[in-house]
Amino acid sequence: MLEEILRDTYIYQHDLEQGRKEERERQLQARLQVQRKLLLTIVQAHFPKLTDIAKIQAEHIEDVAVLEEVTNRVGAARTMKEARNALQMRN
Repeated sequence: MLEEILRDTYIYQHDLEQGRKEERERQLQARLQVQRKLLLTIVQAHFPKLTDIAKIQAEHIEDVAVLEEVTNRVGAARTMKEARNALQMRN
């Protein structure tokens, strides 16, 4: 019964929402790290001269969708110029 009363309090609801926000942020950061690693793996395998540029760009991109798009474009690139353009697409 006390637990039910506490669930309805502002503090409980606030803490619950804060915990949800923190979990979403952790999940977002994990997705970003996976996508950054994938991008760097592709660049190192196919365009090693662009590794430094890719590292810089990957660390500055905070939107998972943008990072996925850059990764897809680099993965589809046939030339170093195409890969460089893909890496700089957000500039």
